[in-house]
Amino acid sequence: MIGFFDVYYNMIVHCTVTALFVIGELGYIITMIGIVSNNRSFFSQIPDSESLISNLEYCRLFIYIEGVVKLGAKFYGIDIGAWSAFIEWSLFICTFYIFAVLSDLMPYQLKVVKKE
Repeated sequence: MIGFFDVYYNMIVHCTVTALFVIGELGYIITMIGIVSNNRSFFSQIPDSESLISNLEYCRLFIYIEGVVKLGAKFYGIDIGAWSAFIEWSLFICTFYIFAVLSDLMPYQLKVVKKE
């Protein structure tokens, strides 16, 4: 829906749908990082799992910091100009990295379990 509602013709709907998407995605990412971080011992058989989980925790901290900066600037009416786009794109790239690390930690193995 983000692409369907163009920013030039329907700014309110476009921004609302974008905000809902980003909030949902960040909520999912933050929750998954918390679950993985609290269950480190289950990932010990995966090479470099400790450093990967630590990187996820750093990414979570990065998300929090950028969120506070972006929302704080908006709340106080501070125009951060081009930094706003930088924050959005760095979060976008960070989420790709997080999904890549999560897929390394939890590989799909296509095992069918029979019902008994």
